[in-house]
Amino acid sequence: MQLIFWIGAALLGLYWLLCTLAYGWRSSVLYLWLIAALYCALCAPFADTVPLLWLPLLIALVYYAAFLLRCALFRPNKADAPELILILGVRQDGTQPRALFRERAAEGARQARLFPKATVLPTGGKVFGERETEAAAMARALTRRGISPERLLLEEESRTTHENFSNNLSRLSGKRILVVTSRYHAYRAACLAGRLLPQGDISFACPRGGGLFLPHLYLRELCTFTVDLLRGRLRVL
Repeated sequence: MQLIFWIGAALLGLYWLLCTLAYGWRSSVLYLWLIAALYCALCAPFADTVPLLWLPLLIALVYYAAFLLRCALFRPNKADAPELILILGVRQDGTQPRALFRERAAEGARQARLFPKATVLPTGGKVFGERETEAAAMARALTRRGISPERLLLEEESRTTHENFSNNLSRLSGKRILVVTSRYHAYRAACLAGRLLPQGDISFACPRGGGLFLPHLYLRELCTFTVDLLRGRLRVL
């Protein structure tokens, strides 16, 4: 058992270090990987003599695995002539993979070309460390990909996924909506949309991405999902 704890401490610490070197220590809930590594390292010398030291890690692992399975089983609706294409914001301050922004921009542009009559709504305000709003950055990326600025309707106040929807209820209600977001983020976004727009005709376009950082992205989703659930902000699908 000691060996398992030491191996766990090494792997968790290495993953925390890689994420920190790539995206900085301010990346959301990144410290949880370090806490888990330190827990394993502190418990390792006593693992063979003190029972149930592994129980907190097992509970966390089961909860995380259950969330991963639910996300994997989630199958979003396919788009059917949407009236509005909602592109959820992505931070631009370097605390998460920039590839996520490029993937959402590329997918948003692709869907805009597939449905030329749909209005395109990039969302997202400015958070700490960013020079411009997420919506403005996305709008510039879309125009570079050939989407006419006349089709764009920006929302530049929201700072969370919940606000991406709640700040645009008047624009979204009663419309066929296509949500563009990353695959790891789709399940929580669908749960939030289901709570705020229970009668909405909502479909999803979800590029995959994240690579090495997917475990951390899913952990961040799990933490935010739990907070949103406790606050009654989402409807579990």
